[in-house]
Amino acid sequence: MAKRSGKIKTGEDDAVEFIQQVNSILESLADDLDIGEVVFVKIKNWFGPKWLNYSGKSIVHFPGIIHLDSGREESLESVWLKAITIPPFNPNRILSSRYVRVEDTGNKRIESTAHGYRRSTETRRHLVQDYTKDGILLWYSSNTLVNQKGSLMIYISQNDQVKTWYAQFENIGRWRITKTKGINMDELHFLANDRRSVVA
Repeated sequence: MAKRSGKIKTGEDDAVEFIQQVNSILESLADDLDIGEVVFVKIKNWFGPKWLNYSGKSIVHFPGIIHLDSGREESLESVWLKAITIPPFNPNRILSSRYVRVEDTGNKRIESTAHGYRRSTETRRHLVQDYTKDGILLWYSSNTLVNQKGSLMIYISQNDQVKTWYAQFENIGRWRITKTKGINMDELHFLANDRRSVVA
C-alpha cells in the first residue's frame, strides 16, 4: 500500500513540470522507504550543490598574521562536517516550511521549524538526526517559472544514518535533470519515472 507522504502544491512562481517531478521523486522514496515523517522547505530562488552537507562558517585563527580581507588575525571558512547538520539557510530565504507525519513517530521536534536565526557555532551542532531519526527533509527552489531551472536537495535520516543528495533541473525544451551530487543520475531518473513518465 502506497504511503501518503503529502505533496508540494504548485505556487504562482513554480513551473508545474518541475513540481510534478519533485512530487514523483518524493512519492517513490516514500514507497521505497518505511519513512515516518516528511519536511518540505521552499527556498527563495535557486541554490547550488555547495549547499549539500554544508554546515556553515568556522572561525580560523592566524596568530600574528593579519588577514587581508578582514584586517584581523582570524577568518571565516566554510565547513562541511562529517556529522550531517541542517543546512544553515538564512531564515529570510525560507518562503515556506511544513511537515507531514506519515506515521506517529512521537517526534515533537519536527513540529518546530528546522530553520531559525542561530550563531555559526550553533548551526554546526544542529544535527539532522537530532531533528528526525525517521524522516525525509526536502528543500526545493522557488521562482522556477522565471528562472527555468530548479534545485532539489534531500536528506534521508533513518536507521542511524543520514543519506543526502542534490539535483538540478532545467527546462531545455522540456524539464529534465541536468546535474546530480550524491546520487547516480540513472537512479534519480528511475525515481522520477516510477510514478509517471516525466523524465527521459
